[in-house]
Amino acid sequence: MGVNLLLYKEGKDQNDPKSYRPISLLPSMGKLLEKLMTQRLTYFLKKTRQPALWNLVAEEALAQQYPANTAIQAFADDFLIISVAESERKLGTAASEALKIFKTWSDRHGLEISKEKTQFLLLSNLRRGTSIYWGNQRVKRTKTLKYLGVHLDSKLNWAHHLVQQGAKALQQHRQLVKLAGCTWDISPKLRTQLYRAVTEKTVAHGVSVWGRYIIYRMITRLSQIQRPFLLNITGAYRTSPTSALQAITGIMPLDIKLEAEAQFVQLARLKKNLTIEGEEYNCETYEEKATGWSRHPAEFIDKERVNLEENLGAAELIALQEAVKYTQNHQNKVKIWSDSQSSLKALLNQKSNSPIARYIQDSLYNTHNIRLGWIRAHVGHLGNEKADELAKESITSTESAVLTVPLPRSSAKQDLKQQALAKWQRRWDDGINGRSTYEIIKKVGLRNHNWPRQLIQFMTWHGPFPSYLFRFGKHPDNCCACGEPGTPFHYATKCRLTLSYHLKCPSDQHIEAWLKSITNHRLLRNKIIDLLNFITSQEDLLKSEQPE
Repeated sequence: MGVNLLLYKEGKDQNDPKSYRPISLLPSMGKLLEKLMTQRLTYFLKKTRQPALWNLVAEEALAQQYPANTAIQAFADDFLIISVAESERKLGTAASEALKIFKTWSDRHGLEISKEKTQFLLLSNLRRGTSIYWGNQRVKRTKTLKYLGVHLDSKLNWAHHLVQQGAKALQQHRQLVKLAGCTWDISPKLRTQLYRAVTEKTVAHGVSVWGRYIIYRMITRLSQIQRPFLLNITGAYRTSPTSALQAITGIMPLDIKLEAEAQFVQLARLKKNLTIEGEEYNCETYEEKATGWSRHPAEFIDKERVNLEENLGAAELIALQEAVKYTQNHQNKVKIWSDSQSSLKALLNQKSNSPIARYIQDSLYNTHNIRLGWIRAHVGHLGNEKADELAKESITSTESAVLTVPLPRSSAKQDLKQQALAKWQRRWDDGINGRSTYEIIKKVGLRNHNWPRQLIQFMTWHGPFPSYLFRFGKHPDNCCACGEPGTPFHYATKCRLTLSYHLKCPSDQHIEAWLKSITNHRLLRNKIIDLLNFITSQEDLLKSEQPE
């Protein structure tokens, strides 16, 4: 017997039974029985993202016969009906008929559909639109429709979606500022992890739909979303160039990152070929992962048929596959020995996503004369040593059969990552902002340079310097109190007011190497940090006197 608990829905009438959400807590044996039933149901339904019993009901709605050019899809209890027609009248008739069929199904099962949440979005140039009915009630038309967290608009330019995702990101930034505080208690490393794990994933939601063709306006919006986090991670001045902060932190521009994610989905999941910068990527060269159960959960491979005493690689699995093919028609009992323990373990996993492992599993189910065993490698076993010798010979032999091994999905992700880095590098090379940082960091990458905020201010020239303050209208001139231009280089090498913090002044041709040496040597770094702290604390002393 289960224990029923009622959770009150805040803001509802406490005397109304519908104001409570029932939760049933089952004992251990009950949970075990539920798990067994769920495994068997999901084996047939092929869906694991929804409650199993609900799948039985929803499957019927998806199997209904809907009008031509009308389709239905569902995720959990969210249904979406798509209808295409040549005219507004035909569109209204087809959509209303589809809703009528859906309503018949919901009434038959006693399901109450929220009429307030039922809306339709028209993707057309028609001004008047069309009329769609749920029973006798007209369905409300909306300019934007949210489905599974993706905001669709009537023009499909995704502007509204980016605005909403940007608002979410802004809220996360405010929470991050609360955590970091004005004293920067949270380390930049942790702030970077929070950004990548939370904010990037939030903005990337549904990117496979809207991220394949990112236009300039979307690039600008995504840069605006990313910029506050870069400032928070680095502690830089808010006028610091975004491109420079990206290079310093090793955080890829958000539009390039999301475009690579969308391309990966298109290549690996949607199985569509890609052409990027003249280079073609064929989806057939990458392994297609299997899903669901390989066999019914009640059926399994006896572990006695796969003998294990102790990294799944496609080559080892293909070798096992070829050996099974060769021996499956033999009448005598056969024992196949392999030194790849991970490959043998993969055969015991009925939910393995490797199609090669699934093929071997099916072969073992259909034949009962084959057994597999593990043998330790490189310990003098004659058969194993001979197999290694033949494998090495086949590499150089021109008469050896060529076996095409599908590349793993990780290979596709790595290739697209390199393309994204190359695109980022071209943008960094051709940019007009952040040129002082470019002189130090020529090549961008995903490595964080871990510059303290004082060093970032010094290298970007966006800091408490008269030259910077004058440029942005915060000071009447760009001069130091000593009369010379108040640049970072001046304070670090020439100014008599900062003599204690001076570094050796380099010649003009060695300034770039001098700046790089500061970023690479801890003692020089610390001296620059002390210099910036002194300038900040003695700001009035180092600025030229303002006229009365």
